[in-house]
Amino acid sequence: MDKDSKLTSAELATLVSTLADEYNVTMPTIIQKLDMVSGDLIALHRLMSGDRTVEWSRDEDDMLTKNPDLLIRWKGQESTDLRKRYNQFKAK
Repeated sequence: MDKDSKLTSAELATLVSTLADEYNVTMPTIIQKLDMVSGDLIALHRLMSGDRTVEWSRDEDDMLTKNPDLLIRWKGQESTDLRKRYNQFKAK
């Protein structure tokens, strides 16, 4: 799927349901986890496998607006850029 592809609401519901079934959690839980990893399915898999370094907290989101350089050193440029874009998208 290319960057400009968009899921229909039915496709999104199917994806969320499938992920919830795969990880044996509820749909609200998988949505919360996806939010914590900026919608990144690879990071979701890592999180559900026990790697908590990929998740973002509210404090980190707050720090991202105040001191992004610190988070870039800790989380990496790519992850930080993705989180910035994700937060901008959520704000719309």
